[in-house]
Amino acid sequence: MNFDQNSVLQKFLLLLTRFFEGVRVSNFGVLWKAILFVVCLALGAGLLSVQTAQATAGATAPQSIPVDPQPDNADPVKPDLEPSQGVKPDDRSSKLGQNWSKSKDLAWTTIGDQDGFKVLVSRASEGYVWTQVAALGNPAVETDRWIGNACSISAGKKLAVVYAPRTFTNSERLSSAGAFAAVVDLITGKVEDLGRGFSIAYFNPGCGNSDLFTLTTYAKDEAKTRVALMKSGSLRAVKTYELNGQVTSPVPTEQGIFAAYSDGIRKVDANIAGDISSTPIIRTNGSAYHLTSLNGELGYVEQDHGKAAVKTIALKMPSVNPVIIASGEILGTALVRDGRGRPYVSGDALTLTGKKSALGQTITAVSANAEVSSLGELAVEPTSTKGQGQNSTSRVEIKAKSTITGADIDISAEISSEGIATNSSARGAPTTVGQSGRTGPVAPGNLAETDRVCAVPRNDPKSQALQPKPRQVEWAVDQLVQNSLNVVRPANWNNLGMPGYNVNQLFPMRQLAGGKEIPPQVMLGVIAQESNMWQSSRFALPGATGNPLIGNYYGSDFGSAEDNTWGWNFPEADCGYGLTQLTDGMRLAGREGGSTPAMPYDSQRAVALDFVANIAAGMQKLQEKWNQTNAAGLIVNDGNSEKIENWFIAVWAYNSGFYAKGAGPWGVGWFNNPANPRYPASRAPFLESGAADAAHPQDWPYPEKVMGFAAYPPFMYENDKTDQVAAYRIASWNGDETNAPLNRRAVKPPVD
Repeated sequence: MNFDQNSVLQKFLLLLTRFFEGVRVSNFGVLWKAILFVVCLALGAGLLSVQTAQATAGATAPQSIPVDPQPDNADPVKPDLEPSQGVKPDDRSSKLGQNWSKSKDLAWTTIGDQDGFKVLVSRASEGYVWTQVAALGNPAVETDRWIGNACSISAGKKLAVVYAPRTFTNSERLSSAGAFAAVVDLITGKVEDLGRGFSIAYFNPGCGNSDLFTLTTYAKDEAKTRVALMKSGSLRAVKTYELNGQVTSPVPTEQGIFAAYSDGIRKVDANIAGDISSTPIIRTNGSAYHLTSLNGELGYVEQDHGKAAVKTIALKMPSVNPVIIASGEILGTALVRDGRGRPYVSGDALTLTGKKSALGQTITAVSANAEVSSLGELAVEPTSTKGQGQNSTSRVEIKAKSTITGADIDISAEISSEGIATNSSARGAPTTVGQSGRTGPVAPGNLAETDRVCAVPRNDPKSQALQPKPRQVEWAVDQLVQNSLNVVRPANWNNLGMPGYNVNQLFPMRQLAGGKEIPPQVMLGVIAQESNMWQSSRFALPGATGNPLIGNYYGSDFGSAEDNTWGWNFPEADCGYGLTQLTDGMRLAGREGGSTPAMPYDSQRAVALDFVANIAAGMQKLQEKWNQTNAAGLIVNDGNSEKIENWFIAVWAYNSGFYAKGAGPWGVGWFNNPANPRYPASRAPFLESGAADAAHPQDWPYPEKVMGFAAYPPFMYENDKTDQVAAYRIASWNGDETNAPLNRRAVKPPVD
């Protein structure tokens, strides 16, 4: 095959611009490493080699550029961090027990930020000094936070991890089949990359007591479920089960895989011919949740007369009545295990029955949402960074409790974005997608990518978006809600070469059914969830300009087994722009691909580059969803638009769309339904338990997250010289000191 070096050079230029967009030039160490990486990459691809006479005469290239599919098993690069101090030496006996120095207990926690999903480890014998051993991420993906789930395997010495960008939770497809997976060795820090294409649902992965774990993927509308049985040390599934309908919380046990169905718990089977079936084990009240593989037992939680009942069954005698080991409030009650498969009940309002498990294991209570260490000597609470960090190194506070003494173990630690062990698409040579109808750049030096489908390009000096301050966003929302906005942009505003326009005339506000207003915090909650209140790239501080924030501009297929993270498939681009991630009308005219007709190009540029215009267009869309759902009879409470909770279904439709009555299903879809078992029944209202909720937003449907942000705004930087501040005013609910918090919690609808 002929070697078209110009074509490869075009692709290299695209890769170069995308890579350097994420390099902060103020950090010369990072910049030097980045330059070295790209130069080496180019040399490996033959792009910077000296052209010989043979090359110019038309030499042929190899048939393919080899890409190593194996995980990076070399010793990981350890970031240069200031170690945490752990428990003070003089306090270790009193806080950790007399035998702390001989203990082999290994504790872990995970922390996500905009650079990666970090894994930290501590040992009892060292006073639980926390050390970062791995960081998982992908530099080709722009996000404000990496999120994930993890559980321990191999007697607590390894961690199975599923991780993804936070905004994947806004998409049914990406949330169902777009996440990455890996196994992290907690002793050495080595990472086994398992690729991508997995669900980020709260129960995924599901861990067993050996080296086995499961990875779950959903088809559209959860009509089918794929469960892959994995084993540490192998990059391929031991066996894959294709199941009809929605199956949740699958876990491997000594007796096979058990999973939750709508009517009970079943064992997943396969006969000699390979046919997949399921055998009913026990009926439950609705879908059981928090299925947990214990030593010879299966534990689970189910709702029972308005309470949560924690139960276990013996795997060899599943027909015997389950043993109820604890009960408590539905919100917060869960079941977890240590590295040896012993049961622990988590929650803040628990009642242990005093009974041992089905096979006589002792039950221990720990705080809500805690993860338990390898030997069960430490219960670690969820950990999160605060706000939108801009530094490559930051300090976090890790809270835990000793299960031996009951002492609080609060320790600070540093996390870093250096030494990230990324997935294979970032470690190996970049994969270029240019076949099977997929398109790429067509002209050398064309950094604006004329073959794009998203209207406003990246990397265009004439199309740079101003990053607003949080208070500017709040001001614009307040003005629009009252329909009093009067923002007139003069011609060539911000040197963008655009004609003058009046934002309110470009995107006029619509009359709401019922004749009242949108609560400002509802719109602000949408903005916080959609974009982290960013109009521009995450590398632009408030007051600066940068590339417009665009959802999946290159059309990377994260749900595909094909590794094309660094490639492009423009027709599949999302084209969500700015603060509200508006997609409707934001494709180039003639390239809509069956989606909403394109807006006039100047209107598209206003949405992409002007934060006020973006908010106005997004609010217009939210008003449209309110009117559509109201006209269809989907009304919450009394339908008063001034009440935050009454916007639940309209916000739901903003994310998943509204489908009018007709021949097929109608409404707002199953993905964001609070009763969907992909979300744990034990979840409290979003952010009610604290900022750590933002570290695992996959546990809540979209409208619950928006309502949570309305009640608890994120903290943001106003500029590079101030501390973080609340991004906007907190919403208030009617009632006194007792009733107002209850009314706020009632924003989360009951699902029993």
